[in-house]
Amino acid sequence: MKELNASDFFTVGLDAYLEPNLDLLFDLYLPIVGSKALGLYVTLLRLRGEAARSFEDLTSVSGLSIGEIDGSLSPLEAIGLLSSSRKKEEGFSSYRFLLHHPSDPRSFFTSPLLAGTLKRFAPKGYFEDMKERYVKDTSLENGYLDVGESYLSYFRPEGSEQDYLESIRQDDKRRSSIKTGFDWNLFLSTLEGFDPRYGSLRWTAQAKRKIEGYATLYGYKEEAMAGLFDARYDFAAPVGKRIDWKSLGNDLEKAIKTKGLLREAPKARTIKDRSDITEQFFERAKSLPPREFLSYLQNGNRVAEPDLRLLEKITAEMGLSGEVANGLVQYVLSTHDNTLPSSLVEKLAGSLVRSGITTVEDAMDYLWRTGGRKKKADDGSVPASSAPAPTEPMETPKADSTPPKTPSEKPLSPEEEERKRYFEDFMRSTFD
Repeated sequence: MKELNASDFFTVGLDAYLEPNLDLLFDLYLPIVGSKALGLYVTLLRLRGEAARSFEDLTSVSGLSIGEIDGSLSPLEAIGLLSSSRKKEEGFSSYRFLLHHPSDPRSFFTSPLLAGTLKRFAPKGYFEDMKERYVKDTSLENGYLDVGESYLSYFRPEGSEQDYLESIRQDDKRRSSIKTGFDWNLFLSTLEGFDPRYGSLRWTAQAKRKIEGYATLYGYKEEAMAGLFDARYDFAAPVGKRIDWKSLGNDLEKAIKTKGLLREAPKARTIKDRSDITEQFFERAKSLPPREFLSYLQNGNRVAEPDLRLLEKITAEMGLSGEVANGLVQYVLSTHDNTLPSSLVEKLAGSLVRSGITTVEDAMDYLWRTGGRKKKADDGSVPASSAPAPTEPMETPKADSTPPKTPSEKPLSPEEEERKRYFEDFMRSTFD
């Protein structure tokens, strides 16, 4: 989040003269970045090359608020469709946005990072449909041999020309603009610790991109990625066939499912109590659609279909705003061992709707203040919050005697009493 101001200015540039392919943007990137972010990209595309304009102008043109613009820039930057730079002036800031082209289909679907992200966020079956539409099988028919002329055999570069050609190979012109933070030197030094021969290898841009993409997609640190890579690298195999990429990909997925030792277990993102809620949580709850927010809480893993249907019901059918739905999801996960019981979620969603709550701050205050429970009064009973705590069945004592106190029992503190009463009330109101 950049905390844009209406008085700040911006200019837009395009990193090539050709127009971006809108079909690719809508088919391959829309499920990843969302409609608001893609709408902002197209709006900025129309404003490229113009004189500096204020963000107040951009709100009028795009129909997005300053906060929505701020939140929509992040996914565009993260997926490599846009680069941002800022210069602070006296009393305002000046931004420059550089728009990047979407990756061509074959590069997109061979990139572990791009293809893997689409597969994670798109509906079931969508990824396979798009791959079938855009990537055609170019293998030769049975009996045919490739007899086309190659660049090397026709132009025959020599001397410095050969050096120039090699530099082209190493400098991939379609380098991804996605910033991953992957430390290639740390990865390589770890490999050399396994086997010194890794230090003499010549790494192609494609191999680097795959390794970096796999590590980022699955959340592996450089050392863990090096261990998995080393297990699938064969120095005895011919050059070009020493690494089994398919098996490496299977290893990565298997290690995640089994929480392999080479990968650190993901830190829980759930909030334990109201005091743990941070500003970062509120920013994400406001800027991310419920599906993406739940995926974030699941450490980037794909959201299950039943959970998707549940999110659709509480937002589209019951009328919760996206940020309130995010707050509700966070609360239920935190109080129910990272599960989302549909009946409970729908019940609490109805309470939020009837209470007229429209912001995530109000939603979290309501849920933590009330414990997510309804007070029962329709049958004349006392509210759940003041009902006596249930006791375990026991033998009926004599009228003139009282049960003896166990010497080892320690009296509960006021905080423990309140916590015990809260838990009992919450369980009663939820499952009665």
